[in-house]
Amino acid sequence: MNKAYEIEIGLTSEDIENLLKNEMSTLHFLPTDDTEYDERISVHIKKVDDDATLSECMNLVVDKLKQV
Repeated sequence: MNKAYEIEIGLTSEDIENLLKNEMSTLHFLPTDDTEYDERISVHIKKVDDDATLSECMNLVVDKLKQV
């Protein structure tokens, strides 16, 4: 069975400008009292060549964090 992942990320105009200026390369989504999730999600963004392979463009890592 093949798996399909679909990700949608909402960015502000300022976020997009910062990405284009290389002032920001990682987006952190952290749980707060107002969120419906408990997971910590980090998205790292990097520049790749036009002919980059899928494995050069994407890497999914799932870690379990220890409770402190």
